[in-house]
Amino acid sequence: MLKIYRTRDEQEKYFEQMKDQMDFHTVECSSQDGKNGRDFILFVGLILSSVLRNTWKQSVELRKQFKTSLSVLDEMADIRWGRHEDGEEHMSEFMSSQVEICKAYGIHVLLECLPSVE
Repeated sequence: MLKIYRTRDEQEKYFEQMKDQMDFHTVECSSQDGKNGRDFILFVGLILSSVLRNTWKQSVELRKQFKTSLSVLDEMADIRWGRHEDGEEHMSEFMSSQVEICKAYGIHVLLECLPSVE
């Protein structure tokens, strides 16, 4: 019984650590539906965060290039999806490090988003 309890305590601490990382401690909602929505977003975010961290840990190349899994997210934050004045949509050009991150996660990068070579 003690072994099962210790496992539960470890899981709760890990979950609390992930919530700290995502800044999900203060939940201010005016309705139960709003709270349920925030909880769902937290749940999905924790799954994505776990996948991100696990892939980073398994990739020697990513660990050489980025000190933490959060620095991988920081590197990808500059990617933008926009719309030209004529209404045509476009995505910003990726830097070479962003292309390497996409490869590590199995994400296909559109040809027009690859870094231009002069």
